[in-house]
Amino acid sequence: MLKDYAFDRVFADPAPVWQRENFDAPPVYLRLHGKPRIYHSSYTEEEIRSFANMSTSDGWCVFDNTASGAATKNALVMLDNL
Repeated sequence: MLKDYAFDRVFADPAPVWQRENFDAPPVYLRLHGKPRIYHSSYTEEEIRSFANMSTSDGWCVFDNTASGAATKNALVMLDNL
């Protein structure tokens, strides 16, 4: 049904459903929650670079690790790596 209606899957981290290797094509939408502590933990620059490299050029990313204020810093690092 997702293909019939042209819906893309979301790559989420941590990945509750689809792991990175389950994507045949680069994901258009990334939703990053932080790990090991969801909504709190910041990502390293290396992790962010890895996410930037896996996304499509027209894709978008939401950092949902806002509880400790990490999302803004992580988003700025992501922009530097695009």
